[in-house]
Amino acid sequence: MLTAHGLGFVFLQLGFQRGAALATAGVATLFTNAVPIAAGMMLFGDGLPSGALGVARLLSFAAVVAGAALLTRGPGAPLDAVPAATLSAR
Repeated sequence: MLTAHGLGFVFLQLGFQRGAALATAGVATLFTNAVPIAAGMMLFGDGLPSGALGVARLLSFAAVVAGAALLTRGPGAPLDAVPAATLSAR
């Protein structure tokens, strides 16, 4: 377990150093929240409750995944990528 934790820490730091901070944060959020929830349900056989509580749990899980996906999106074209108008020297 310590080896997995150490490797996770190293990969997280490499992501922050070599990649975009928001993209790394989105993936880190997904792995630190959604994966343990799903793994706990599978490993311990914890089923979804019936009724509104089950729906709320599914919506919460979907919100975690959607939030992480939105954080990993690029911000679009940067403002300095738009070509400036050419001024003629008369």
